[in-house]
Amino acid sequence: MPIAPEDVVEALAVGDAHSPASLDAPIENGEQTSSRLDTVRDLRRDIAQTVDRAALEQLGATLSDRDWEVVRLRYQEDLLQREIAERVGVSQMQVSRILRDSVRRLRAAADEADVAFAP
Repeated sequence: MPIAPEDVVEALAVGDAHSPASLDAPIENGEQTSSRLDTVRDLRRDIAQTVDRAALEQLGATLSDRDWEVVRLRYQEDLLQREIAERVGVSQMQVSRILRDSVRRLRAAADEADVAFAP
């Protein structure tokens, strides 16, 4: 009875599961050498960013829609004040003032809610 190619591939994959590669095993990346551990994603950082984003969203409810959009464009999309001004339709100086006042209001709201805030 012939063996299907899929069965062979599956058997080989299962065989590798009994002796996994070390996370410290070196990986060649062109001129650099790193380990498998360097390729493992740190979910703790993702979770912390998600928590920070959720807290910021809640604090953002204290701002007007325009002010929130300016803060979002600056801190989430990392746009320059000039770029934000073009998108929102105000001057760069107004963006600067909006950011200053919005960050002050967000800090005050964070203090009231006892939430860490660092834009």
